[in-house]
Amino acid sequence: MKREKFTEKLVRMCETIDSGSLPVRVKEFYVFGSYARGALEPHDLDVIVIYENPGREFWDALDRLWEIKRCPVTTLLRKGLCKPGECIDLGVFPTLDYIVGKGSTIKKKDVTLLWSDSSRDWRPKLDAIRPNPLAGSKPRNHLFPIKRLACDLTVMKEVTAMVENGVLKLIRLDPETVERELTPYHLGRLDRCGDGRIGKKSLSVLPCALQWLETHRQQVRGIDTSSLWTDSDTHRVSMGHPALWSVIWYFKRCPKLKRHCLIPHFKRGGPNELLVFERGPKWREWLNADGRTA
Repeated sequence: MKREKFTEKLVRMCETIDSGSLPVRVKEFYVFGSYARGALEPHDLDVIVIYENPGREFWDALDRLWEIKRCPVTTLLRKGLCKPGECIDLGVFPTLDYIVGKGSTIKKKDVTLLWSDSSRDWRPKLDAIRPNPLAGSKPRNHLFPIKRLACDLTVMKEVTAMVENGVLKLIRLDPETVERELTPYHLGRLDRCGDGRIGKKSLSVLPCALQWLETHRQQVRGIDTSSLWTDSDTHRVSMGHPALWSVIWYFKRCPKLKRHCLIPHFKRGGPNELLVFERGPKWREWLNADGRTA
């Protein structure tokens, strides 16, 4: 898309933030990526919104809305700032440190502050970003092919940043390294799943999921079309086309959960991996900043 079109979108977004009409108070608004480098035809528009924690009452109301509509705060802000179908990668964070700086591929020098609650004159800052015919796109830093994890660019970048900054811990496993003899209990479970309740692709992944649980001495409580929970409620497996956002969602709401394993359908030519997430050393700090502590 031509640069001028993205400039129009940035103008609209800055005006919306300046109006104070968004559901959450915005503290800062940044642009980065190919547009900030001056590319004449950026692939998309990369922006960051830093918001102020609106308090427990707001989060409780949002949780009730989430249960009904699966509507996180990122979606609420995206609806307020973006139009459907726009190529805008909107990152929403409580502080800038969660997406830039040490451990991240995005550095502070790469982001441009357009608007803040202490400096609302965004037009000169936007005009100062000059076109550069030599600027292009950088390779994206994704945890895994985005189409196989039921997420958008915003969620992918958020989780990638959380891993890089120690909020989440990610362990990648080759399916061949988790081969383990199943117990009679899990063999029986596997046999009963051949009755058509689970699709063929998920059925091909299921033995690997059960073998991974065996390595942690866990016993599966139940099996549905896409997920497994253990009797202890400490381990969860999402198979097939797992939603990356669910890692954050379940860690927030299930204190006993220790490991959440995503196993996308195996694909010829790969990559084929088990993505095992745990809470990182900075999880509690991030949770406090996000306003979701119990």
